[in-house]
Amino acid sequence: MDRRFWHHIDLSEKQLPLGILEYVMERTHQGTTSIKLNGQSRQYTSAEILKFNKTLADTFALRTTQLSILELRCVKVDLRNVSNL
Repeated sequence: MDRRFWHHIDLSEKQLPLGILEYVMERTHQGTTSIKLNGQSRQYTSAEILKFNKTLADTFALRTTQLSILELRCVKVDLRNVSNL
């Protein structure tokens, strides 16, 4: 929970479940400058994708104002729901 550790987030080496990706996105803050995540898009339901997209939109709207790098691998994003990218 220490914000000093959430500036550069790189969890791109292994595919992670959507719940963990959401957890990570919820821990970002205004000082977060880079996020690299790797998901498992083939295993997600439509409801899970919609929930992740809401988390992503909330992250950009509220917390990651200094973000300069966003790398999402194997994650479905509906850009219509993420207007603050």
